[in-house]
Amino acid sequence: MKTALRSLLALLAFCVTLGACSSPFESTDVDIVTLEIDSQLVPCMAMIPTTCMRVREDPSDSWGLFYREIEGFTYEPGFIYKVQVEVREIKNPPADGSSAAYRLLRLIEKRPVAASL
Repeated sequence: MKTALRSLLALLAFCVTLGACSSPFESTDVDIVTLEIDSQLVPCMAMIPTTCMRVREDPSDSWGLFYREIEGFTYEPGFIYKVQVEVREIKNPPADGSSAAYRLLRLIEKRPVAASL
């Protein structure tokens, strides 16, 4: 009986310890989305004045400001991109941070934009 109780307590302690080790950024809430990224960065205001990408999910949508980074994606002006990204919810985001993390899964298209005169 004592052995079973000790085993149960050890298992419980292990589970609690394992749960305490998990990162606040881990989440099982994951979405896969396709984004179109505009050819130029635009001025925007986050905590300080900066530049942002303009993105949209559907070509018929208007452009929206994108204040975050996409892990694995390197932006180069002069191209319109179509990318597939993983969007993962951040469980306990910092007060000045985003509640979602974006990671590039696939570069679908990188189309040069003709220079305007």
